[in-house]
Order: sequence, then structure tokens, then C-alpha cells
Amino acid sequence: MAFTVCSAADIPAEQWRVLSRDSLFSNPQFVSIWEAWGACPLFFIDDTNGRLLAGMAGIVLGRWPVRRFESMADGLYGGPFYAEDTNESMQGAFIDHVIDYLKSHGVIRADIHHPVVALDDRLMRRSPIKTQVIRLTGDGHEPAHPKVREHLRSARRGGGKVETFTDAGRLDDFYDLVVRTERRHDLSPRYPRELFERLLHLAHRDRRIFWVVVQYEGRMIASRISFVERGQILNWQSFSDKRFSRIRANYLMMDYVLSVARERGITEVNLGWSPPGADSLIDFKRRWGGQATEYSSYTWLSRLGKLLYSLRSQ
Repeated sequence: MAFTVCSAADIPAEQWRVLSRDSLFSNPQFVSIWEAWGACPLFFIDDTNGRLLAGMAGIVLGRWPVRRFESMADGLYGGPFYAEDTNESMQGAFIDHVIDYLKSHGVIRADIHHPVVALDDRLMRRSPIKTQVIRLTGDGHEPAHPKVREHLRSARRGGGKVETFTDAGRLDDFYDLVVRTERRHDLSPRYPRELFERLLHLAHRDRRIFWVVVQYEGRMIASRISFVERGQILNWQSFSDKRFSRIRANYLMMDYVLSVARERGITEVNLGWSPPGADSLIDFKRRWGGQATEYSSYTWLSRLGKLLYSLRSQ
């Protein structure tokens, strides 16, 4: 095997698209967005005789000697991809090369989220990630819970309008929603404005980035960013201005996402991970028909990583 590490600019684009099953999250342009988060994009590949047999996209965060690696960024789906004619031995050798590289470059932790194939749990610890998924059947999806139907009818009368977000000139309005949302939880924004600017630029060319906002009397009052990956719509981030909670923008956006899923023939909407203690959020997802679903995340720790993370847990 000819193990190579390359940048987003150096990856053989068409071969990578085929190997990665045209993954959005592993697309070089999408991976490069995370540079705005302080990350360094990397592509591990096995390029044997000019043919890609294996590969994995990811980002490195932090500084030597306490760097960490994620595939993909921020819990999005990642992991290795393999050509159909690779066997378990070749796949295992590829992962060994990845870990050897991470060790030699000061990476103390690697997280691989929801890979297409299961990973060797002798090298990496598997953790279950719980989420809620709406599975669409038939021609429509009417929320089963009567309270949801009631709130949705009220939302439709409330004057809010859902539309696709395309106007870069209104990024400041959008980022104000980000700040307001995080401030309600006594937090600073997790992502810088530049990351959203890059994401919006890519969204103009890639319809798998599904970004909507709710307008009310000329004001942007809510937004939701979703991605299409592996036959699902995955809800990633939602932001809102609580001063307009009576408009029930979250109901409007959820209904809109489900309608787009039906139009595109997508049968699953992943409502995303809910933090511990977010009972109202979990209840909201369940009332829309979200079914508890479990995915796998794998973690590798170096010796230093095991020490540092054990101290953090004490």
C-alpha cells in the first residue's frame, strides 16, 4: 500500500469523489471550510499505482503536542472509505498507517464519527451516539402528536415566512441570531462568522447544504442549517431570536424541512444529537415523530491522551 497524506488542493478530485461515494462531508471544499475554525484539513489516502484504494478526510485541531483529529468535523459523519476489492487486511493496514501518522505528529486523540464500516475496537473505543430520526413513509408526514399539529396551525397563521438563505449581504443579521442564541445559554458563539460565510458560498453551488431562515415583518428571526448525507437530511444547527417565540419559527422550519425531504425523495430526517438535560428539545423531536436511533463514534487516545483525559474526568 502506498500511504500518502495530502491537502484538499492535492487530492485527485474525481477519484476521491467516487471512492467517498460523493460524500458532502468529505468533499475537499466542505472540509476546507473548517479552516475558519482554526482547523487543518487532511486527507489520508492509499494511492497504489495511480488508483485510490482507501481514504479518509478529517481535520486536526490544536497545537503540538496536544493536537486532536476528527473525521469529520464537529461530529459530522466521517471515517474511512475503501474500494470494493480491498480486504480486511488492507483496511486494517490503512488504519494502522493513519494512527502511526497521528502519533508522530503530536495528535493525542482521534474521533471518527459514524463510519460506513465498523472499526477495530481493539484500537479504538466505540461509543454510542443517540439521536432521533423521522422516517417518512407514504406521500406526507403529519405530526402524530395533537399539540404539534395545533402549534403548527398557529405558526402558519403567525406571519412568519420560511425561505432559503442565499443573501451574503445579510450574514450580519444571521450572525446576530447566532450570538443571541448562544447568549441565552451564557455561551459565546462556537463558530466564527467566517465559517458561515464560507459555508454560504459553498451552498450557492451545492444543494446538499440546505439553509433556511424565517422572516417576520422584514426581520430575520430564526435559521436552520441542514445537510444531505447518506440519503438523510441531517439537521445541524438552529438559531433563533427568543423575542419572537410566539411566531413558532421552529415549527415552520421543521415543516419546511420535511416538505423538502418529500420533494427530493429523502425518507429520513436526522434531528441530531441532543445535549444531556435538554428535555424540552428531546420532547419536541419526539412529538414530531423522531425515533430513538443509535450511531457509533470511535475514539483513539495516545498514552498522553489517556493520561490527560483521565485527569479531566476526575
